[in-house]
Amino acid sequence: MAMPFVSVLNAQDVITLKDGSDVQAKILEVTPTEIKYKKYSYPDGPLFTIRKSDVLIVRYENGERDVFLENKQTSENVPNTTEKVVDGMKYSEYRKLYNTKNYHSQPTDPYSRGWAGVASALIPGLGQCVDGEWGRGFLFIMGSIGIGILTNSQRFNDHGYTYYSDLYFAFLCAGIAYDIWSICDAVHVAKKSSR
Repeated sequence: MAMPFVSVLNAQDVITLKDGSDVQAKILEVTPTEIKYKKYSYPDGPLFTIRKSDVLIVRYENGERDVFLENKQTSENVPNTTEKVVDGMKYSEYRKLYNTKNYHSQPTDPYSRGWAGVASALIPGLGQCVDGEWGRGFLFIMGSIGIGILTNSQRFNDHGYTYYSDLYFAFLCAGIAYDIWSICDAVHVAKKSSR
């Protein structure tokens, strides 16, 4: 009688929580942050979800096991979306699916937020180009050139004296705001590209 009982125990997944308790389960899905399962004793019952951060180890029915060590960056650096994310998506498409506030830097990130911001501080749009968003970067560069031309067209020389029209200061403020927008956008693009 003992042999059939042992084989039944070996045919189930066991989730060991960090508090030491075991859950006899049939694991259906493992996502970057969660484990979805049904109770082994009630396979037609409800679907349960547990955070990976609460799990110490999972022993699968085939003998394999996964150990979950604490790594906040790995567990939290996932897009907050249920939509399909495709490699090579443009920032304009991806930003609707992903909240960059959930971003956590990783050593393997291909782009640096700091360098992207510095590049766009030097030349608005350069940070986007550095992040691989050439079209977006080009638009920022052209916009910056346009604002610069409009700003300088409001400055006049008269017999060696320079004076400014009322619009000069409006365009100057618009140019500063545009530069800040370019820096912030470059940082967001770097986060998206490093997801």
